[in-house]
Amino acid sequence: MKNVVRVSLSLLVLLLAPLCATAGMNLRVDSISITGSPANAGGSVQFTATVTNIGDQLTAALVEVYLSSDPEFTTADDQLLWFAQSPILSPGQSATVTQSVSLPAALATGEYFLGTITRGWYEDVDPSDNVAGGALAVIGATCSPDAFEQDDTRAGARPVEVND
Repeated sequence: MKNVVRVSLSLLVLLLAPLCATAGMNLRVDSISITGSPANAGGSVQFTATVTNIGDQLTAALVEVYLSSDPEFTTADDQLLWFAQSPILSPGQSATVTQSVSLPAALATGEYFLGTITRGWYEDVDPSDNVAGGALAVIGATCSPDAFEQDDTRAGARPVEVND
């Protein structure tokens, strides 16, 4: 009977152990900065992100830099421009990653957003603090007025219809 109770207690401890775990893997983007705005389409800006491991697991931060036309950054609708991995971060440790990021040459003049979605080695227990971004002014190439648009700004552009 003692062996059955001991095995049952051991099994219970194994089943409840994940529920008692602390934070797990958790990265936080503390700050970002964009230097070089306004930038020319096809030019580059300097992007800097500081990331902290606020979890209890060793990890590195994969800092992905996205270009967006709106301030909401998602991997589904934004253009990935660059990525880098931080050094390995112990719990509580921070790293700053800086890189020159090239912008697409085909950008129209206007306001864009540059930001990061940061990932670690494992699933993050709170991914809401893994995203940060900032405004980026872009000076697009000039173009001649034509039947589709009279200027080269995003605000002045109109959708091209199927039969145009």
